[in-house]
Amino acid sequence: GYRDREKSNASSVMAVWAANNVKLFGCENKASNLLTKSPALSQGFHARGLLKNPFAQVISYVIFNSRYFGGKVLLPKAGRHDDITTPDGGLISVDWWAPEGKEIVNGDPTVFIFHGLTGNSSTTSQHINRLLAAGMQVVGMNRRGHGQVLTTPKFCMMGDSGDVAHAVDFVQTVVPRSRLGMWAISCGATPMMNYLAEYDSHVSAAVACCPGWSKDHESETIFKNINSAYKKYILSRLRTFLQQHKDVLCQFDEQQFNKLLNTKDAPDFFREHHHFTGYTDVEELCNVNHAIARLPKMKTPLLVVSSEDDNLTMGVENDLSMFDSKIHDNNAMLVLSKHGSHCGFFQDYSGTSWMDTIGIDFLELHMK
Repeated sequence: GYRDREKSNASSVMAVWAANNVKLFGCENKASNLLTKSPALSQGFHARGLLKNPFAQVISYVIFNSRYFGGKVLLPKAGRHDDITTPDGGLISVDWWAPEGKEIVNGDPTVFIFHGLTGNSSTTSQHINRLLAAGMQVVGMNRRGHGQVLTTPKFCMMGDSGDVAHAVDFVQTVVPRSRLGMWAISCGATPMMNYLAEYDSHVSAAVACCPGWSKDHESETIFKNINSAYKKYILSRLRTFLQQHKDVLCQFDEQQFNKLLNTKDAPDFFREHHHFTGYTDVEELCNVNHAIARLPKMKTPLLVVSSEDDNLTMGVENDLSMFDSKIHDNNAMLVLSKHGSHCGFFQDYSGTSWMDTIGIDFLELHMK
């Protein structure tokens, strides 16, 4: 029940509500408002059968967030695409989707979506479709080199908050009367949360699904517990990204490009790629992109959703110390489920994500 506070096994942070395989951390009054708004949250998370296996959740997520699967179009083509040139000559872009039968309307609620480590906005189809069904316009931001050419030898696996600011400024010229929300997947949460901490934004609410917890992104611990096949999949996607932008990166540093291309695992890739990020070393890269630690600077209402069996960004240690005393002093809340793995949160095989349901409830609570 709501009044039954529960202490986490891994830290002294107290859950303000715990039931049905879910714990909720944050301000008690705000948590109560969300529980009232979101029946899915109060009913808890109940994974069935094989979906209690973390790897099965990850595979399901990859399938349901493809643009095409089994000959079926899972996401309609964006109704509008805009390229945005940054002051240093970099190129980012935004794709626009409107609810079925509608055009983009200045004044309708509009939600940014930030893709994960690889891919682009079109590989977040599950989330986009749910947001559209809820009557929200969606703007998918594509990081440098994701969905468009890399025009400068600068890219960062964790994104860039300055690029987010340029995208927001542009979108506000198109829909200046619209209330803005944000929705981020995995490492896409890092530039979103950094933006919310660094800029005086007009974002009404934000949702972060399975963000990174530790600042030691280069450590083996971030990948040691995930399935070996998934490790190979991640590294292959990163190498594909490099090959797509070989010319511009080799012009900058061919030796470093080849070294990066020949890394043996994702942690090594992270360590070596800092040469192309603009940061002086790995330590600076990690410190700047430790977004969870910047919660006290965020004024925007934020919902973080994660699971105890997410071995990619959280790990078996289930360390909640990042939220100790911080989450209670701002507008952030954490929903932590027993199962769900990394960004999955499928209770059955319908393709409907429990995380999407409670995330949309949270946005509606603050945007309407």
